[in-house]
Amino acid sequence: MKRDRPTRHALWAKLALALGSTLLWLGLVEGILRLCHWPAEDPVWVPCHATAFKFAPSIRYQQMSAEYDVEFATNRLGLRSDEVGPKQGFRVLLLGDSFTCGYGVPRAQTFADLLRKRLGVEVINAGVGGFEIIHQVQYYHAQGRQLRPDLVVLATYLGNDLTNNVLWQSTADGGLRRCDGRQPLEEKGTPKLVCLLKRLVPLRRLYHAVCRPLDHGGLSRPETAYLGLCAPRPDDAARQNYVLAERLLGQLRDEVTAGGARLVVLSIPPRAAVEDVSPPAYAAAPGAPACDLWRPVRELDAICGRLDVPHATTTDGLRHEWQRAGSPLYFPRDGHLNAAGHRCVAQIAYPFLAAGIH
Repeated sequence: MKRDRPTRHALWAKLALALGSTLLWLGLVEGILRLCHWPAEDPVWVPCHATAFKFAPSIRYQQMSAEYDVEFATNRLGLRSDEVGPKQGFRVLLLGDSFTCGYGVPRAQTFADLLRKRLGVEVINAGVGGFEIIHQVQYYHAQGRQLRPDLVVLATYLGNDLTNNVLWQSTADGGLRRCDGRQPLEEKGTPKLVCLLKRLVPLRRLYHAVCRPLDHGGLSRPETAYLGLCAPRPDDAARQNYVLAERLLGQLRDEVTAGGARLVVLSIPPRAAVEDVSPPAYAAAPGAPACDLWRPVRELDAICGRLDVPHATTTDGLRHEWQRAGSPLYFPRDGHLNAAGHRCVAQIAYPFLAAGIH
C-alpha cells in the first residue's frame, strides 16, 4: 500500500495538470474568439439600419428542429431566392416573413418557388423571418423599389403581422428600432466555443434526435395578442393594431403605386384557425367571451377594401384542403406551413396572381 500511494498521487497530479492545461487552452481560445467577435450566436441574421435586422447574405445553413432538417441558403441580397440580375421581363416581388421564406421546407417546395414555376415569371422571395408589416414598408422604401417590380405581393401571416407592428418605431433617418429600446439582435452571452459547436451539423442532428418530442399532437393556443383581435368586442389594443395595420398598408400601397407597380395582399392564418373543424372556445382572457378565430381575416379584407388593394385569403382553402385530405398542413410543434401547406397556398394564390399578370 505504501508503494501504491506515490503512484496514485502522481496519477492525480497528472490528471489535475491535464485538466488545468485543457481549461487554460479553452479559456485562451474563448478569449481570442471573443476579441474577434466570432462566431455570432445566430449566424442567420445581421443588423440592418432600415429594417433593424435581415438575413445575412450568401449563407448556407442547415435549419433544424425536432420536425425538419433542411438547407437554408440566401443570395447576395440576403434573400432566400435566386440571385437578382437586371430586369428582363415581368417581375413579382413577394414580401413576407418566415411563412413566406419557408421555414422548415426545402426552397423548391415553398409557395414562392411553386408560384414562380406556374406563373412563368420572375418571383423574388423577399420574405424574412421576424418581419412584420412595418418591416415590409421599411424594406420596400429602402431596397425593394430598387428591384423595379411590376407586382408586389404582401403575404401576411395573421398570427402576428397585425399585432407586432406596435413594437417597432420608424426613425427620422429612415431606420427602424424597437420601442422598448432593446437591441433587435441581442446576444445572450453564450460562450463562443458553444456557438462554434452549434455549427457542427452532426452534433446538432444528434441533439435533435435525442431531444425530439415524442408527442406532436394537439393544437397550439394562438398568441394572446391574436386572440385580442378575435374578441367579440376588441379592446383598445386590438383597435390600435387594426388602425396601425391599415395605415402601414396605405403607406406601402402609395409607394408601390408611385413606382408604377401594383400591390396585392395574400393572407395566411395561424394553424388553430385551420386544422380543427370546431375550434376550442379560446378566450383573450379568463372569463372573457369566446373568440372568433376568423375575425382578423374579415377585418383585413375590410381594410384592403377601403384601401382598394386586392386581397386573397387562404383561410377557407386551407380549411377545405385539411378537411378533404385529413393530413396536417402545418408543423404541429413549430406552427409553420409544411410542404403540403405550401402547395395549398400556391394553388390558392395562382389564379389570383395570374389574373394580375396576364
